Amino acid sequence: MQQSISRLAASLKFTALAALLGSVVLAAGCSSGDEKCGGVEVDGQCYAECQDSLCVEGNRCVPALDTGVPGCVPPCGIQDDCSVGTNCVNVNFGTNDSGLFCVALLGGKTGQNEECSTSDQCDTRRGWECADGTCKKLCEEPADCEKGELCQPVGNVMACVAGPCDCDFGAGEHCVSGECVTTCTSHADCADGELCNTGVTASDTDAAINTCMPGPCTSNAACDIQPGYHCIDSECVQAECVEHSNCEGQICKTGGTDADGGTVNFCADAPGEKRGQGQYGTACPNGAADCAEGFLCYGRGEGDVYSYCTEFDCTQDSDCGSGFHCTRIRVGDDPCEDTCTGIPAASGAGCIAASDIGDGKKYECGALNLMRNACTKNEYCNECETDEDCLGEANQICAKGPDGTKQCTVTCDPGTDACPWGAASECKVFDTDRGVATCGHKFGSCKGTGQGCEPCVDDGDCGAQGLCVDSSFTGEKYCVDLSLECDCTGLPKSGDIPQACKGGGCPETPGGLQMYCFGYLNDPSNPLNNKCYGANSNTKPLSSPQMGCYPN
Repeated sequence: MQQSISRLAASLKFTALAALLGSVVLAAGCSSGDEKCGGVEVDGQCYAECQDSLCVEGNRCVPALDTGVPGCVPPCGIQDDCSVGTNCVNVNFGTNDSGLFCVALLGGKTGQNEECSTSDQCDTRRGWECADGTCKKLCEEPADCEKGELCQPVGNVMACVAGPCDCDFGAGEHCVSGECVTTCTSHADCADGELCNTGVTASDTDAAINTCMPGPCTSNAACDIQPGYHCIDSECVQAECVEHSNCEGQICKTGGTDADGGTVNFCADAPGEKRGQGQYGTACPNGAADCAEGFLCYGRGEGDVYSYCTEFDCTQDSDCGSGFHCTRIRVGDDPCEDTCTGIPAASGAGCIAASDIGDGKKYECGALNLMRNACTKNEYCNECETDEDCLGEANQICAKGPDGTKQCTVTCDPGTDACPWGAASECKVFDTDRGVATCGHKFGSCKGTGQGCEPCVDDGDCGAQGLCVDSSFTGEKYCVDLSLECDCTGLPKSGDIPQACKGGGCPETPGGLQMYCFGYLNDPSNPLNNKCYGANSNTKPLSSPQMGCYPN
């Protein structure tokens, strides 16, 4: 009669002969003639004699209860210490010599996948119960079952049953048309030449799943599995980018045609581009630590969410990534000696040697700072040739401005004030070839002659004694001419900016506003002392001042 493991856990008594029964290794079969077995004979078969000294340390010689074949078996403390098909039982080897060992079950039965009438005939200690007349392993999810088994209802329990394919259901595989397939959530989960297809019926669940299947796409619907993807040239690609940084490791191309006839931007490889993590365009609010080797963080300092990784010391635009250009920028480094007029020298680590400063060298003397070449994003008003030149910033296009020069700009609605640089820009159809309204500078161009409050893109647009500054309110860029002196003597302090007066010899801005003269600074050595600097562009009554050059 079949017994459950729990019943076999009762203490077994063995004679002295049992302690001598041998290894599972079969000796040469003995004849039924006059030859005598030199070891232990079981059911007419001769087995080598088992010796405890030849077993792995801790194991003992114990015969299997199902066959009587001797063998070395391991000790145990509880039932779960033993492998399937063996029980942890007490074995008596003689006087004062007994212990718990893993012994094979009677009749070779395991209480698993066998016929049963009650659960005590099953391997209940390992989670097997009698269900539908068979000992089945209970489960809660596919991972509880063996490869090729499903966790499904059997009677009133959940149990492991053979599946339609030999799939690893616990690892997310499913059976489709007799083959094991892997589920997916996006095309990126699939191998080359495969797409993540929706609505595939799995025979193990009778439900629709997403799975990797061979074949190119023929419509955008095949790419819906991944948000923003369209079918372009038979491949599912990200097709809703608005700037290069939307495309990890790639750039945003314009003018693509998808399988449904739509014109879209899409992410594409760009040989030679450095678009990996920490390279061109990667945000670096934590400073240079966010940037890859060879890249530095360009911004206003640690914590600037608009800062980005870029390369320094370029010599031409082609040295930079798409959407960037090469220009001179002001840097916070100090010279080690009095090399530059108006820039105090500093000592210690990090100062710049005089041999590295000068025309054609890494650093040059600027109006207030050392200057250094860097690749910076093409922002509003930067010159361009194609839309892709402008996608360093989101949603920019390349179109002719008021002076006919192609510049980075954005489309706009002439009925609303929604242009970059606030009141300094206006919305009109400047580029009749494109035929759409775009933003252009009211000055008539994005660059002036370097005089105070004329527009600029980089410091180089403002002359040797000029700075290109930007408004913290609107982002408007304009020149500050440090060669122009002013004087507040006899003039009241401005109610907007107490350190300045209005006028003092400063000219009006191109937008007709009176510029500020910083004549009331506490530090006469301040480089802005007695210099003209922008105007209050916020002319609305009882409103906060905003630095700019055009009235809003």
